[in-house]
Amino acid sequence: MQRITVQNTRTIPITNLRIVDQIPVSQDAKINVKLVSPSLSLDASSNKASREATVSEGVQAQWGTGDPEEEQDADSKGRDGKLNWTCQIPEQSSVNIKLQWEVSTPANMKNSVVGL
Repeated sequence: MQRITVQNTRTIPITNLRIVDQIPVSQDAKINVKLVSPSLSLDASSNKASREATVSEGVQAQWGTGDPEEEQDADSKGRDGKLNWTCQIPEQSSVNIKLQWEVSTPANMKNSVVGL
């Protein structure tokens, strides 16, 4: 799990702050990485609501980097593990974001997964 706290020490609100994050992506079909939080879906047939999520007041998450120059088609978003958080932070306030994933492998591969 990864936690990020962003604090606005200014006397004006911060709008549309974008944070690009990433979960691990397995190249081995036997190793499965599942996003736990935020609850976003990789299913291309999913509705828009599950491909983006409001995490808390002023914080949204969605697959992709949010950069139009790097954007992919809707079917491949999230396959590289990249997601972005868009934050609105009131003056003299902070937001906390949490990225959590779980990795599952067959029992005989437990020692094959390192560096997460």
